[in-house]
Amino acid sequence: MLQVREQPIPRGLSVKQINGQPHPFFKKKKEEDVKDKSPHPLDFPDFQNDWYLEQLFREEENVTDLTQAETQALHEKAQEERRRQKEIPALFWLHKIIKIDDRELTQALSQARNEDEQKPYQVITVRKRGGGRREICMPSVLLKKVQRRINKHILNDFSPAKNVYGFSGGNIVGAILPHLKARSILCVDITNAFPSIKTKQIMDFFTEGREVWYGNKYPGSFYGWRDRYHSVFKEFKPGYMSWYAARVVTQLVTYQGKLPQGAPTSPRLFDLICRYMDKKLTALAERTEANYTRYADNIFFSMNEERFPKPVMNAVLRKIRKVGFRPHKVHIRSMNNEALHILGLNIIDGEIHNTRDFKRALRLSIHHANWLLNNGKTDTPELETAWQKLRGQMNFARIDTLPQKLLNDYLELEKQLK
Repeated sequence: MLQVREQPIPRGLSVKQINGQPHPFFKKKKEEDVKDKSPHPLDFPDFQNDWYLEQLFREEENVTDLTQAETQALHEKAQEERRRQKEIPALFWLHKIIKIDDRELTQALSQARNEDEQKPYQVITVRKRGGGRREICMPSVLLKKVQRRINKHILNDFSPAKNVYGFSGGNIVGAILPHLKARSILCVDITNAFPSIKTKQIMDFFTEGREVWYGNKYPGSFYGWRDRYHSVFKEFKPGYMSWYAARVVTQLVTYQGKLPQGAPTSPRLFDLICRYMDKKLTALAERTEANYTRYADNIFFSMNEERFPKPVMNAVLRKIRKVGFRPHKVHIRSMNNEALHILGLNIIDGEIHNTRDFKRALRLSIHHANWLLNNGKTDTPELETAWQKLRGQMNFARIDTLPQKLLNDYLELEKQLK
């Protein structure tokens, strides 16, 4: 027969018998048995355990003897059921915040969790210009709609660092201008920038501020409880989102545990997750009298030294690796016209212009995207890849120096694709 542990029943469950036996909670207790008057951990619904749900599932399945693996599966099932119950307020909040129909939100979440017939992403592989291949994850129509709303109503409330350009605004010119008077510059590219951002980092960002307090005196907060086995009290302070709201949003914007290349939310989230790295590199630049900017996943660090100091380079690379990124294409150059030309820029009469080769490549990309549209390639991986490449090129463009016809062609194409 199943042995019942003597634990108080959590709120919201009315179970008086398990396996035909009365639950100990409903037995009359003697006054001497009730010694501890402090709040019990299960009095707070956010921290209820899953033991009672496990017993209910056992009764439903008429199972008494379980193997260790079956017991673990039952525990995970009960834990997931409890999380789904607690997600209801989070879903209601998200439905109100991003202004979307609750049925669409629920279906998009099911797709993101691979619980729907339709796959959440279509994965395609494209060749990189410098060699190698890149995976592009195209979200479903419904999931993309939800992600765009999250981008507009949630992520836009957060600001990246002031010296960051590209994904969250600004262009390559703004990232280069602070370095024009320097003598040497360190250029670092981040390998697989988006997939390097993991689910835990996004959860930590959304719940930033939810700290734990430890001490030997009860703090008197509703969020505090006494540890069952130790005379220690803990307190959770609420952050921007509750854990359940953060979990829902994170599942909607990630794929296979990482940030997908191709989701509308990924560029903005990348900039926000990089705020810690930007803060550390900015502090290093202030200490070494250097300049630091970041354009998308390209990092620029310049100094007034003829030869860039190797200890400073090592410190920059160490801070990049510390946040989980892998530096790629590390170059040190003298800050002259040749260094700018590599980025597709020229200095003419003291002003920054795009090179002829860059304008020619931009014109070809616009023509290719228009050809795909005119030949019925709408909502295809080919058009999505061409559009992403074109947007990346436009981030390197000096808008006020582009030929007017070239700019008008791009704006007309952008209007058709939005």
